[in-house]
Amino acid sequence: MNKRAAKAAYMKQWRLDNLQKMRERDRVHYEKNRDAMVLRAKQYRENNREKYLLGKSKRRVAKYGLTLADYDRMSVEQDGKCAICGNPETSMTAVGDRARKLAIDHCHTGGRVRALLCGLCNKGLGCFLDSPDLLRAAALYIERHRV
Repeated sequence: MNKRAAKAAYMKQWRLDNLQKMRERDRVHYEKNRDAMVLRAKQYRENNREKYLLGKSKRRVAKYGLTLADYDRMSVEQDGKCAICGNPETSMTAVGDRARKLAIDHCHTGGRVRALLCGLCNKGLGCFLDSPDLLRAAALYIERHRV
């Protein structure tokens, strides 16, 4: 093992051994410098908006084993609309003037990606724990109490 590899291995082990100490140091630093760090992050997002959003999108789709091309293909197949209600996403991004991208719906037990959903439908499925029985019971409840 060369010197560089040995040093890298040592540093990796040191970070693992001192994780709590590093987290505490970072927390203290953040508390002291919170305003400046928040401002710097905000300025970065404003000055590098496209890069920031692209990076966020890449992380989001990679989480489910997709590429941006996979996501775009699914969006085109669904005509940019939610697979449940058929509406486009309407909630706005936190950073500005455009609608959020459709959420990537996935099976929570198997992890398989199912389709793209608007935020409301995605949250609704989550609130009903992806249970068809609960969703049917909710539909019956709504029909029974319709005014």
